[in-house]
Amino acid sequence: MFWMVMVILSIFVIEETTYYFWNRYVYGPNVQRIEIWKNRFPILVMLIRRKHKNTETTEPNNHEKSSL
Repeated sequence: MFWMVMVILSIFVIEETTYYFWNRYVYGPNVQRIEIWKNRFPILVMLIRRKHKNTETTEPNNHEKSSL
């Protein structure tokens, strides 16, 4: 069963890569899609840095005093 699933997945991956590269060969690279991702990348980096900075500053304080 495992090998059957692996064969089906590998056929799917091979088919999709063939389709992608054939369309790229016939129609050329999609410049608009590349520009969209180039514009999104700095925004993603900024959001990741902000998230990382917020998690560093809001670490829980483990130095709470006991009630005894």
